[in-house]
Amino acid sequence: MTFRSNVPAVRRALNDALLEAMVASTLSASRIVRRALSQPGTGRIYRIAKGRKKGRNLRAKGFHQASAPGRPPAVNTNRLRQSWTVSQVGGRGVAGNADLNAHIRQYPDRVVLEYGSRVPYAAMLEYGTSRMKSRPYVKPSIPFIAMTVPRLFQTALRRKFKP
Repeated sequence: MTFRSNVPAVRRALNDALLEAMVASTLSASRIVRRALSQPGTGRIYRIAKGRKKGRNLRAKGFHQASAPGRPPAVNTNRLRQSWTVSQVGGRGVAGNADLNAHIRQYPDRVVLEYGSRVPYAAMLEYGTSRMKSRPYVKPSIPFIAMTVPRLFQTALRRKFKP
């Protein structure tokens, strides 16, 4: 058996390893962003409902602690954190959130992975508005994502090309 006859098998193994690493890195990035969205607020406290005097926490007492400007948004309804999805388009079919996939062009010759949120106020929180300072949660996560991605690619390549 010559090396030339193994080229298709090596190419398939390499493509599989790269796809596996891309999916793992996208899921890891999504987890890191969700973790940033899970931080408690550090800003002002304000009333949101009537609440109970002997409530266990601020929410049960009818209050919410907002995030300070420049910090990730504090959890209020959990809608933003739950809306973060990962989707794959192209290659071996479509996997992930159908709503997210509906807005992505189909690429028959390549795989596109996307993670994000379709909540209308997600971009407003990240970048701010004329009436509100930004509460970035993706941008501060990028250094952590950059540290994990090379390791995930190395792991996937080692798994496919064991000595």
